[in-house]
Amino acid sequence: MTDPEFDIVATKRGVIAHCPTSNTLLGSGVMPLDRMYAHGIDYALCTDVGASPTTSLLAEMAQFLKVHHRRSSRATPQAALWRSTLAPARILGLDEQLGRFAPGMPLSYVEIDPGDARLDLPVDEVITHALLHGHVIPPELTAVDRLEREGLGAGLELSLLTDDVTRTMNELDHKVASVTLAGRRMWSRR
Repeated sequence: MTDPEFDIVATKRGVIAHCPTSNTLLGSGVMPLDRMYAHGIDYALCTDVGASPTTSLLAEMAQFLKVHHRRSSRATPQAALWRSTLAPARILGLDEQLGRFAPGMPLSYVEIDPGDARLDLPVDEVITHALLHGHVIPPELTAVDRLEREGLGAGLELSLLTDDVTRTMNELDHKVASVTLAGRRMWSRR
């Protein structure tokens, strides 16, 4: 989007539903977080089943961290969690009923097994490890960086991106220990 287009969204008090996996697989680019913030536009992480093979917000959180790595200091594990829980509830006007751990709120959450993560690490490193299943983003190029650097279109290397998304999705699926919805445990691996 151009700056005038960002201005229109901001003026109309629009919000953005950001699906990093969809953007990656469509080859439509990386959402410019810092420009959005500069224009005062709010956003939530979401899934876009039309172009994304997953409905997993955990996979979207991991992809958010991957695609915005070294692009914006605003892409943190805490931001990924907030933008997929309380931010969408707040945007929809439901933050008094959903999206947070607080007394009197219906307790819905997914328990993640962090595997071999050292729990004495700072919480952001433990969250990152849980999201990326130990595959902390290395200093070398991510798949998205590689495509941009080599000037390749998504069509040429779509399998590289699809494989990365599928691998992340499968790894995260195996990390889910339980699912609780409105205080009732709906599923447990144990």
